[in-house]
Amino acid sequence: MASIYKKKNNNVWYYCVTYGGKKYQGSTKTTDKQSVLKIIAF
Repeated sequence: MASIYKKKNNNVWYYCVTYGGKKYQGSTKTTDKQSVLKIIAF
């Protein structure tokens, strides 16, 4: 499962992905939502 979100008072998008029972999360380093959607292939 994958999701994207913004932190409070921050325009950068972050991702959260669960794969193989492990949780991975981090910054996409971009403020453009369309770019983020392409990166994580929603």
